[in-house]
Amino acid sequence: MTCTKEGHFDKTLKPCVVCVDDNDCKDGTCNANGACECDETAGYRLSKDDKRRCEKTACTADYCSNNGVCSVKGVELSCDCKTGTTGDTCADFTTNPCEENPCKNEGKCTRDMSNPEDYTKHRCTCGTGFKGEDCEEEEAVQDQDGKKGDDKNGNSAACIHLLGNIISIVAILVNIF
Repeated sequence: MTCTKEGHFDKTLKPCVVCVDDNDCKDGTCNANGACECDETAGYRLSKDDKRRCEKTACTADYCSNNGVCSVKGVELSCDCKTGTTGDTCADFTTNPCEENPCKNEGKCTRDMSNPEDYTKHRCTCGTGFKGEDCEEEEAVQDQDGKKGDDKNGNSAACIHLLGNIISIVAILVNIF
């Protein structure tokens, strides 16, 4: 019979002897039952691929999501999550900053991911004619000649320019007929 990497004879559940003495276990010790043991307090655990080898537990670069910081506690990996994230790997968000739709005037709300320390903020993408953090401000109208703003009576520059064009066209038509 052959001892599998899971520590059993072939497909039976009967455990096989992996080691006879400590020399048979890489970075571990051989216990009285013929199995290798690892020093978990030092961060070692039994390899999944080779039951005769202990391996150091280490964080991988992508273990924690959303800029969470990975650390090793014994043989377990742990993530320290940033503000607004939660879960074993910081993959979940604690709040939805767009839930109450803070964007005005049909602005589109998304989670602001620009601050790697805080994921509780929102960002608005404003539609045409609006600006501001929450699209609450109307943009000044700009006419074809690049003039901005309103006249002293509150008429927009674009309307004044359009009215001037209409009057010019009417004058031309009157002279033709």
